[in-house]
Amino acid sequence: MTQSDQVTPAEPSRLQRVTWELWLILAWVLPFGPALASVKIDGMSALLIVPASLVLGPALALLTLWPRRTLRRAGHSAAPLRLVPFLYVHWWAALCMPLGMTSGARSSVSPLEMMLPGTLPPWVNQLMLLGGGLVALTSWVLMMLAAFGDPAAPAPTVERRWRLAGWLAVIVPPVLAVALVCAGLFGPAFARDAAGGNGFDVALMRPAERVARTASVYEAMQRQTSPARERIAREGWSYEVGLNWRPHLGDERQSMCAAGAFDCFTVTVNAVATKPSATSDAAVAEAVAWLRSEGWQEDPDGADSDRAAFVRDGYQLAIRSTELPGTTTQSWSVGIESPPLWGADREIRTTVPTFFEQYGTSRGRSVETYRFDIWPAMQ
Repeated sequence: MTQSDQVTPAEPSRLQRVTWELWLILAWVLPFGPALASVKIDGMSALLIVPASLVLGPALALLTLWPRRTLRRAGHSAAPLRLVPFLYVHWWAALCMPLGMTSGARSSVSPLEMMLPGTLPPWVNQLMLLGGGLVALTSWVLMMLAAFGDPAAPAPTVERRWRLAGWLAVIVPPVLAVALVCAGLFGPAFARDAAGGNGFDVALMRPAERVARTASVYEAMQRQTSPARERIAREGWSYEVGLNWRPHLGDERQSMCAAGAFDCFTVTVNAVATKPSATSDAAVAEAVAWLRSEGWQEDPDGADSDRAAFVRDGYQLAIRSTELPGTTTQSWSVGIESPPLWGADREIRTTVPTFFEQYGTSRGRSVETYRFDIWPAMQ
């Protein structure tokens, strides 16, 4: 090759110079990210991770800076274009990894969730942690291979491609991370709730409309359990109505409530037969048989010696032996819990306060008693 055929190295771009300076700074900062995250999420984890970081952090920093030191001795004052994409991908991934860390406890939140208006589904934190770790390792290996590869300046066409790849590595990873977080926060809100609406529709409703849809679910629950109550006792039923904010039951029925930026709740209705003399074990067995005939499936996880549990269409129903308040007299109760509803339970309580003052779970069972097919209206 003649001198005129040789490729003359282009003047380093601002991106290359900035990358060169960031390389030195981030090499010493990012390895300590897991230690900082562990301090935020769980003191016990920090006892293990922080001491390990004091040893591994400097080692990782020096290993990451090894190519930079070699390039500087060779006369470089800016990052070669072929390294820029791998460096930025590595940095973004190494930043995402500690943001997705949790202690593993059910109530634990990640550092990322601490900065958000809602919680994230577990898969988002797992993807940030495990996916970020895998991408960080892969991009670091590719960066090392590129750093000690062919030192010749690339042809102009190849140089333009590397420059484009570098800018894409700067922009695309954070955009993908933001999209992932948005999917975790707002994705669950597309699910239909017990009244048939999604989180976005319900958020735009007036309070009275949200109460009305909650009342419609409550009425449906009463109608579903009324025949079972009839078979146990025709008179003397007291009611207890509860709203459970954002239940975390861990099953598919409640998965839409497990995370997200929108509130949701379930409705519970517990009816107690206040006249035990009017009930019998045979009557309860008849109610259980009727439930089976109506398509209610037995739920072995919710059953025990004093309780028969069933599920159907997202509703959970239980017939259990119970002790009447203030006595040692045993009676029976029929309880049902709805699938999730979008909205804030506190808003429902404050919109119809009289109802929940008399029938809410925090005030005890209602003093009034009703026939099996009559119940108080939620208004």
